[in-house]
Amino acid sequence: MLNRKFLIFYSLTSNSRVLIKKSSKWGLAGLIDMETTSYGRKAGTLLWGGAYNTYFFIDIESGIAASIYTQYFPFNHPETTELFDKFSEQLYLNIKN
Repeated sequence: MLNRKFLIFYSLTSNSRVLIKKSSKWGLAGLIDMETTSYGRKAGTLLWGGAYNTYFFIDIESGIAASIYTQYFPFNHPETTELFDKFSEQLYLNIKN
């Protein structure tokens, strides 16, 4: 179960569009995405997002790790999560080719 203080902070600072999915799990180093994305990031990828929309992921199965940094508040703002998704998609598309 998620920490109550985290949920309060999250609800006050976050947009409803989130990286956390119902299938997500937590590990010692961050969120574990249990779903493969349409562009190729594999299930089991470790993700993390910081309060000012700094994100990284480690896709062990594909051998890809990347990070993107912004300084934008509130956390998980749609524009920054869309940027993270587009960045990730372009990375996978260019590596495959």
